[in-house]
Amino acid sequence: MKSKKSVELTLSTMVIAALVLGVVVVSVYFLINSTSRFSTAVNSCWQNGGQCVSSADCSNTRLNYDCPKNSNKICCANSVGFS
Repeated sequence: MKSKKSVELTLSTMVIAALVLGVVVVSVYFLINSTSRFSTAVNSCWQNGGQCVSSADCSNTRLNYDCPKNSNKICCANSVGFS
């Protein structure tokens, strides 16, 4: 028959393992969430020097960056240069 001490050791090991697993899951969640926000900021039209306009209003180069969803606009390079 097993002693009570060995059963307690196993129970405490399982509790510690569950806590470590919880910390890992929460850490991965926050890492994925912050990476998603960073990616959105990097791919935004405005952050990359563009302007969201309708395709008819874009007389400059079209950029391959994101405009707000459901806006039906494209990312167009701002006119930069000398007048």
